[in-house]
Amino acid sequence: MEKEHYIYDNESQKKLSWKNIGHRLKKVNRNKGLGELEKEQVIITILTPETRKLSQCVVPDIDALNRIIKQLMGTDASARRGYFYSRIERSCEMSQYKNKLI
Repeated sequence: MEKEHYIYDNESQKKLSWKNIGHRLKKVNRNKGLGELEKEQVIITILTPETRKLSQCVVPDIDALNRIIKQLMGTDASARRGYFYSRIERSCEMSQYKNKLI
């Protein structure tokens, strides 16, 4: 049976890849959310205290967070677009691409 490794960041993935350079990794999956996990993966990565990884998040302004969530999860696509454009405009690297986004 193949051993499964759960990697939580790019640096750890690089280390595992280099460590296994002589033994080809058979399969690599990258999951972006809980909905993409199999039942067994949820048990190992989230429900089992010995194998899960927890991170504490501190939200300094809960009202601002709620406004952002409502804006992003709502039905108004122009509100979502406005949110992303405002972030892009703040980034010097991305500002040149603003007019190319749909």
